[in-house]
Amino acid sequence: GSGGAVPSPPVVVCVVTVACCVDVLSAKKLSFGGSKGVPRDMGLLREMHVNAIRVHVGIPPKWIRYIYDKFGIFTVLNDPLGRYGLTVDGVWRAETDYSDPVVRKTLRQAMHKTVQHYRHTPGLLLWLLGNENNYGLVWHDAAIADLPVEQQRDARAEALYSLFGEVIAEIKALD
Repeated sequence: GSGGAVPSPPVVVCVVTVACCVDVLSAKKLSFGGSKGVPRDMGLLREMHVNAIRVHVGIPPKWIRYIYDKFGIFTVLNDPLGRYGLTVDGVWRAETDYSDPVVRKTLRQAMHKTVQHYRHTPGLLLWLLGNENNYGLVWHDAAIADLPVEQQRDARAEALYSLFGEVIAEIKALD
C-alpha cells in the first residue's frame, strides 16, 4: 500500500497474524477505540518488536491507521480471493472455479473496490492475496474433464495463478 512510509534503511519485517482485530470487528457493538483488547494486544506486539500484522479485509481503514499511528505497527491486508467460496450474481458458490470468466470478473471487481477503499490508508504495508488457494482447486469443469488427473491440476493452477497475475497488475495500477 502507499499509505505508510516504509522505514529506511530497510528492516526485517516480523509479521504476526492477528486474530484480535477480527474478533473485535465481529462485535459490531464496539466503537472504534472502544475495545481494551486492541491497545493491550498491540502494546504487547510492539514490546515483542513486531512491526507488521496480517489481518483480513474488513478491518476499517481507521483501525489500520490507529494501529500504525499509536503503535508503529504496519498492516498486511489479506484478501482470500475466493479461497473459501464467493457469491456470484446473488448465488453462493462454495467452490471457486477460477477458470470461469464470471467468477474471474467478480473477483477482480471485488478486489478493485477493496483497493479503492484502503489504498491511501497510512500504515497499510502491502496486499496479501489468497490463503493457500492452491489447496482449494477442486472444481469440476467440462473443459478439463477429459484430461489426465495431473493435467487437470495444472489447468486449475494455471487458471488460479493467471487470475492472481491479473489482480496484481490491477493493484499496481491503482496503488
